[in-house]
Amino acid sequence: WEQGRRSPTGPAKALLRAIANDPQHVLQALNR
Repeated sequence: WEQGRRSPTGPAKALLRAIANDPQHVLQALNR
C-alpha cells in the first residue's frame, strides 16, 4: 500500500491508525 496500489484492511488499518494517533503508547504495548 506504500506505493498507492492497495490500502490496508482490518487489523493492519487499525494498527496504522493507532500508530498515527499515539505512537508512544503503541510502542509501549508492543514491547510488553
